[in-house]
Amino acid sequence: MEEWELPEGTRQAQQATRLVNLAYLLSGPPRSFAEIRAEMEKIGAYQGAPETARKAFTRDKQKLRGLGIDVAEADDTYRIEVRNVRPRHDLSAEELASLRFAAERLVPAVDPVVRQDLRSGLAKLGAGDLQGPSEWRAPATVSRVLLLVHDAHRSRRPLRIHYTNAQGESTERVLHPWALRCSEGHWYVRGWDSLSTSERTFKIDRIDPERVAFTSEAFRKPSDLDGTLRTLRAEPWEWGEGEPIPVRLRLSAAVAARVLPAGAALVVDSDTTEAEMSVRDLDAFASWLLRHGDDIELMGPSAATGRVADRLAATVEALAREPARLGEDALTAAFADRDVGYRQPGPNQVERADRLLRLVGLASRREYGNAELARVLEITEAELADDLAQLTYYCGLPPLYGGDMVEAVSFAGRVQVRGPDLPLVDQLTGREAAALEIALRTALSDATLETESRSLLDSALAAISAEEPEPPGIEVEPPTTPPESATINSALAKAIRELRTVAISHANPGTGAPRTRVVDPWQLNEAKGHTYLLAWDHDNRETRVFRSDRIQAVNPTNEHFEPPDTTGVTFDAGYIPSPADVFVYLRIPHDHVAWARARYGSDAVAEIEGDRVLRLPTSDVTRLAPLLLSLLPASEVLAPPDARLAVSELATRILDRLGDAPSGPVEANH
Repeated sequence: MEEWELPEGTRQAQQATRLVNLAYLLSGPPRSFAEIRAEMEKIGAYQGAPETARKAFTRDKQKLRGLGIDVAEADDTYRIEVRNVRPRHDLSAEELASLRFAAERLVPAVDPVVRQDLRSGLAKLGAGDLQGPSEWRAPATVSRVLLLVHDAHRSRRPLRIHYTNAQGESTERVLHPWALRCSEGHWYVRGWDSLSTSERTFKIDRIDPERVAFTSEAFRKPSDLDGTLRTLRAEPWEWGEGEPIPVRLRLSAAVAARVLPAGAALVVDSDTTEAEMSVRDLDAFASWLLRHGDDIELMGPSAATGRVADRLAATVEALAREPARLGEDALTAAFADRDVGYRQPGPNQVERADRLLRLVGLASRREYGNAELARVLEITEAELADDLAQLTYYCGLPPLYGGDMVEAVSFAGRVQVRGPDLPLVDQLTGREAAALEIALRTALSDATLETESRSLLDSALAAISAEEPEPPGIEVEPPTTPPESATINSALAKAIRELRTVAISHANPGTGAPRTRVVDPWQLNEAKGHTYLLAWDHDNRETRVFRSDRIQAVNPTNEHFEPPDTTGVTFDAGYIPSPADVFVYLRIPHDHVAWARARYGSDAVAEIEGDRVLRLPTSDVTRLAPLLLSLLPASEVLAPPDARLAVSELATRILDRLGDAPSGPVEANH
């Protein structure tokens, strides 16, 4: 049999074409590794010693699974397992429109890889492309890791993950994901954990996105998924082992309404609330408590006050020492080419293979115009031309040759692709189905939806959800919206749709005194249980964020504005970075890097002389002090000196106040 070699100058394209060829090879009957290697060696893959070839194949399996392609294995044989949803073509135009509406609402809260999953999933279902930014932003960021966990939940396939806990310890687990829940801007999964051999709850953004892989076996979901979801509704400090400790707190009524779990408040008056919470993990509780700075006073018992006091004392002692050798000049230079604002991590290393497979899956179904297909794939037309050439000339396994396995051409501005029956062509991948289901469930969590819209979303959800006899085991917690705020939000949403400038009466959070502002309303964003308005403030001539429950009135004007591009404008709990910000530099442990990148973006973390440094923009270092305090003493504030001083003063104030707290055990008050 004649062997086909890749032409000269194609080394850069080898990884992408290798993965595409492997996907086609595994689409047929099960093949052993020896058979796979024998075929793939003919195009220059999996050569060398057997153990080296096996490692390369294992890496490629994980990459395909990361692309949403389920590679099943049994007795050292492998094939692409078609477990995912076949698109239904009988969805009505209204149902398809509702699906697109849900996806558009989710888009501002997703990373680039997930946005591509939404767009290609919509295209496969015949729902068309995204029309533009939604007036709403979803309450939580949706990452590639979430889609993989959701896919594993749907297909009952365990995941091998690396998880970093609240103490920064990273361990490998095999997770059976039973149920997922979104609460206050964060996604959680509960299931069976192989490390502890028990049920556990995991925060999705603490799972390392580069080390997630399906395993070969399957699992059964528990019969009582409602019970699993009830457990997921517990607060993070209630998780863990051991007997719960009743912890008593004192805080203002306003803060209590915002942060306390249901049933925690015991005594409430117009100004102060006393509360009691059940705590199992004191370290996780301490991080939560310190993140609120002066707003919450810990009253006891001694086990809790002692743990927090020890942590604060260690923090004050560390801040009294000179910071690490890194100077501000070295810190500034390391971040010189980084973006100022928060960003989501970019696509992973197999981005082009993902794109080639999407191209085949989309263009095999119908003919696209060059510009339209490039827009769906989020590439330029020049990049599309390169991809078409790569598919035509480099994809083929002997006895097939380049252009035989898939032929892709562009003629008269139209793209035509001829390919075999690949699962990605006629079926949604696991990630695409997961992205669309999360979009629909997020949209359905909006309590202000009209009955007709809710019915259409429910119908679309039934079409793409896995067919399971038991409850789905996934829920999105809606934000708590008072009736008067719902009216304000509706008025703002109407102004956003009409591109109409409005005058709002906004109460200052410091004084409570209302002030009239003229703004161009851009988007409504849900974060941590509140709804925020992202807008251009005419008085200050800059982008501002307003909490909608502090807006007392919305009065439309006769002025209209041009819609801005807000896809790159993100914020953390209502804060948008500004060019006038100062930067705070924080040395973080190695095990915190995955968390920091997931939370603040890849550009926020740099390696400097062996240290991992997180850079955070802020308009006021005292505003950032509670967050920094919650990360110390495991981390270290490097610069500026004002930030170190602000954190030290905050830690000292809380430590002094703890000295006045009662030391005896707290009795439960029922």
